[in-house]
Amino acid sequence: MKSTTYNTLKNILIGALIVINLGCVWFIFQDHRKMQDAPRDRQKGRFEAKLKKDIGLDDAQVKAFMEMKKKHMQEMHIKMSRVQDLRKKMFDGLDNPNFNIDAQTDSIAQSQKELDMMVFAHFRELKTICRPDQYEAFDKAMERIQARINKKKF
Repeated sequence: MKSTTYNTLKNILIGALIVINLGCVWFIFQDHRKMQDAPRDRQKGRFEAKLKKDIGLDDAQVKAFMEMKKKHMQEMHIKMSRVQDLRKKMFDGLDNPNFNIDAQTDSIAQSQKELDMMVFAHFRELKTICRPDQYEAFDKAMERIQARINKKKF
C-alpha cells in the first residue's frame, strides 16, 4: 500500500509539472507575439506623426504616402531578391574557371541601377502628394535621410 501511494503521488506530481510547463510555454509564446507586434505599431504611429510634424502632411496625404511606401517596398523586395540571387550565383562560380564574371557583374550592376532608379522615382512620386508650401520641408527631410544613409555606409 505504501508503494501504491508513493506511485500515485509521484504520478500526480509529474502530471502537475507537465501542466505547469505547458502553461509556461504557452504564456511565453503569447507574450512574445504581443511584443513583436507592439514595436511595429508604435513605430508606424511615430513615423506618421513625424511626417505630419516635419513636412506638415495632413491625414489624407499621410494615408497616400503610406500606401505608396507599402507598394514601393513590395517592388523593392522583389528587385533586391534578384540582386541577392545574382550575387550568390557569382560566388557559386568561384570554382568554375570558365565563369564569366564580367557578364555576371554587368547583370548585378544593371539590377542595382534599376533599384536606384526605382528609389528615385518613388521619392519623386512622394513629392507629388505634397502641396507647394510643403516642398521645402520635404526636401529638408530628404537631406536628413540621405545624411543618415551616408553615415551608415562608413
